Amino acid sequence: MIFNFREYRFIYITVVAVLLLAASGKAKAQGDTLTTLTFEQYFQLIIHHHPVARQAQLLSERAQQDLRIARGLLDPTINSYLSRKELDGKRYYNLWDNTLYIPTWFGADFHVGYERNLGDNVNQQVVTPSQGLGYAGITVPLGQGLIIDQRRSAIRQARLLPDLAEAEQVIQINRLLLDAAREYWNWAYFYNRFLLHDQGFELASFRANAIREQVIQGDLAAIDSVEANIEVQTRHQLRREAEVQFRNVTLSLSNFLWDEGEVPLELSENVIPDMQGSEFVTITPDSLEQLRMVASEAHPIIRTLDLRLQQLDVERQFRADRLKPRVNLTYQLLTRPQELTEQNFGNGFLTNNYRYGVSLFFPIFLRQERGQLQLTKIEQQQTTLSLQQNNREILNTIKIAYNDLQVYENLITTQQEMVNNMQRLRDGEQRRFEAGESSVFLINTREINLITAQVRLQELISNYAIARTTLAWAAGKIY
Repeated sequence: MIFNFREYRFIYITVVAVLLLAASGKAKAQGDTLTTLTFEQYFQLIIHHHPVARQAQLLSERAQQDLRIARGLLDPTINSYLSRKELDGKRYYNLWDNTLYIPTWFGADFHVGYERNLGDNVNQQVVTPSQGLGYAGITVPLGQGLIIDQRRSAIRQARLLPDLAEAEQVIQINRLLLDAAREYWNWAYFYNRFLLHDQGFELASFRANAIREQVIQGDLAAIDSVEANIEVQTRHQLRREAEVQFRNVTLSLSNFLWDEGEVPLELSENVIPDMQGSEFVTITPDSLEQLRMVASEAHPIIRTLDLRLQQLDVERQFRADRLKPRVNLTYQLLTRPQELTEQNFGNGFLTNNYRYGVSLFFPIFLRQERGQLQLTKIEQQQTTLSLQQNNREILNTIKIAYNDLQVYENLITTQQEMVNNMQRLRDGEQRRFEAGESSVFLINTREINLITAQVRLQELISNYAIARTTLAWAAGKIY
């Protein structure tokens, strides 16, 4: 076979141009067999199907059910009691009492009932006419429970649960998405790293074949063929290492992917990342300050602690109310069923047929009540301190992420200039080599330096994309 150097030069320059013009040379060679998984598509899959995301979404439903349970404290109740005793034909007693209790939000309890207590051994205090006795009344707290009681405290705290659950949901999903974003951009970096090493291997293989032909023709020394073959072997190892690392990272990325049937997904080899989302974003100092101000008020962690403080304030009011004596006034209107006429109500009926009572309960030392109140106040102080600390950490984390963005933007710009300069050096060394003024060693050195610079550029781009997501996470705005 007769090798023409001019043909070699033309073919080589063409191959180099094809392989180095785009970072996706390998992907373009495979054409339509590749499928791109964009960053946005990746996020949507996680939000809708990842078990942690779906578990977080259940927090809202749970909060609604907790609120329903708390509201159940105001549900009306029906109580019925029947007791009867007969022995040797003698009726000792027949006790029957039915009551409908209607709790109210303002603390008073209404009740309506019917009782029929007969028998030879029935206490005269509770004996009723043979047709029974109806009653309707109200129980009003005059001390403890007048302003707030346990059920009103529980309901007021439960009303904050949906907002609290929403904030907790955002916290959990944001944390999940931050980990997922890091894994995605790590995957993108190793993919581009593999492409660059693959391109380098292809270039070294083509050059080795061309040099081998020139050695056969006597245009180059045999040692140049050895040098070229060593470079092929070296780049082959780098390519294999990069490929294995990319495959392993792909498997790690698959940990975040699930389908609608809660079945884990595994990415196939023809799925590749997309660099959309790694572009430079302009964040002015004014925009940064605005972002910090919004985060200090609306960040899900801040919202969670603020809502918890509101719950504790309700709890403090309830505990403080329990320091009062428990004084309950109960009044009942009594009537026989046949006496419920308009005429009877006009003849002093209300003042002649009633039952009322007053109950008083007051612990002398109030040690339990005072201890519970102080515990609630301590928890308020702890939550306030936690709120202050978290607010400071969030603002500093935003600033750190912003600084990272600025640094990576400068580094990427500089690294891109370095890559362009190294590209010129490699191209110039190639021309010198073709003119017989350079060596295989020098052109390989220039080329490996170029590939190393390109790998570093891809690493910086991935780190910049991670910093973008970290800034959104720090501000509480990923999800």
